[in-house]
Amino acid sequence: MILFRYLSIDTEPVVSADSWPGIFLTGYFSDIAWCIALCATVLLLGRRGYLEIWGQVFVLAVPFLTEIAQHFRIIPGTFDWLDLIVYACIELIFIIRFLKPRL
Repeated sequence: MILFRYLSIDTEPVVSADSWPGIFLTGYFSDIAWCIALCATVLLLGRRGYLEIWGQVFVLAVPFLTEIAQHFRIIPGTFDWLDLIVYACIELIFIIRFLKPRL
């Protein structure tokens, strides 16, 4: 966005922040994309042998830990229960689909 300012490119929002698409794009899309990218990273690092099971568990806990840290004002941000639910759904789907239990 800073680059756009220097290049004099208009950065008017395409979608109103008051509409459902606007709320989704400004509040949740980045969280969803970040969590999916984190899951893909865990999958890749696990398959290549860089992360054992406990390392994978720790990395997958990061979204929850950051949200809790926001709640207690340890890091800046806004705590949101819906974020926790979204992270849980994404990670549950990821675990069921890609990670096989090692029994």
